[in-house]
Amino acid sequence: MQEASVAGLIQGRSVITEAPQSSVREAARIMAGHRIGAVPVVDGRHLIGIFTERDVLTRVIAAGRDVDQTRLEEVMTRRPETVSVECPLSEALEVMLDGRFRHLPVMADGEVIGVISMRDIRLQHHKLWAQGGEVAEPV
Repeated sequence: MQEASVAGLIQGRSVITEAPQSSVREAARIMAGHRIGAVPVVDGRHLIGIFTERDVLTRVIAAGRDVDQTRLEEVMTRRPETVSVECPLSEALEVMLDGRFRHLPVMADGEVIGVISMRDIRLQHHKLWAQGGEVAEPV
């Protein structure tokens, strides 16, 4: 049985991105409005970073920065790890565990097409288990 890929997690979702010049407040509003914990930061179609709820806490609030004056390019995580859309879920989970992060951009043809979260993987794992399917363990 072939293991599920990350494609199944992002199917039917549209990717929400932000520009590097966007303010932290703008990004936080988008994230809250869409109930997401991270946004890819893109320059044109090129992924240059990711901005997460953890970045808001550690790099903005705890650092005493102004959410209206601080731009994402100043506080985002640069050159984030990514996975391809064909990547098996177990490999994506391993990347996240090894890197100690909860959000992972998904790429296809050099463009970001989605973001998966640790929660997405847990829910998919539970769904497969509940259906009696084979659940692959991380390598």
